[in-house]
Amino acid sequence: MSKDYYQTLGVDKGISQDELKKAYRKLAHQHHPDKESGDEAKFKEISEAYSILGDEKKRKQYDQFGDAAFNGGQGAPGGGGFNWQGFGGQGGFQNANINFEDLGDLFGEFFGGGRPRKGQDYQMSVAISFMDAVKGISKTVNVDGRDLEVTLPRGINDGESIRLSAQGGAAPEGGQAGDLYIKVRVQAHKDFERRGNDIFSNIRAPFSLFIKGGAIDVPTVDGDVELKIPSATESGKIFKLKNKGVPDVHGRGRGDHFVVVHVEVPKKLSKKTKKALEELKGDGV
Repeated sequence: MSKDYYQTLGVDKGISQDELKKAYRKLAHQHHPDKESGDEAKFKEISEAYSILGDEKKRKQYDQFGDAAFNGGQGAPGGGGFNWQGFGGQGGFQNANINFEDLGDLFGEFFGGGRPRKGQDYQMSVAISFMDAVKGISKTVNVDGRDLEVTLPRGINDGESIRLSAQGGAAPEGGQAGDLYIKVRVQAHKDFERRGNDIFSNIRAPFSLFIKGGAIDVPTVDGDVELKIPSATESGKIFKLKNKGVPDVHGRGRGDHFVVVHVEVPKKLSKKTKKALEELKGDGV
């Protein structure tokens, strides 16, 4: 007869893995054989059900094929479990893979053993400016009344996170504190656009530079840099300032800064300008 593992655990088919684990632990605690009111047969049933549904890969197989996918052999493929075949004599259940971590938590409730439970992981976000992301910055954050100094490395990008080990929630019974995950939100810059470790920006150049060429100051994250523009440069041309982009967050070099030059064309041309254009035209420009 086909077994309904969801019904055994008293849960709906769409339940999340976390909620499924909570339901299993509650039932296992209720029916554990070491309790005076325990029910060994029921305990084995719910343990068998959780051995399948508690493993996401096996759960998918069960949802597709039912318990037939695990009959007649050693169960569905997968590791990390413990085979109970023959355990406890004739009454032992067959082919049920139980996760050691769940057993350690469960038996620890009865015998006072097992590993100390870790504290809760915390998540938070901090907002920094574009330049702070490029240069790196230290920020102070408050966690459960504690002020922590957090160093954000130069080159960190929007959406990236850093982990502070053991700076999360306190652990019960003297276990290790949880971790703190800090997600970085980088504010947009009015002039610079980041693409990977490269920076792109636009700059307007006077028409005179198109006629005779020259130099123009270009703002970068390191300050103004002089850019030489040849005569007859077309509007929209892109120039590269090597190693003027964002430092790699892992220390592997630095990106470049790409400048898009837009030539400002006057609505009316003077006689002098027209003459200069004719000369350029004569040169084949």
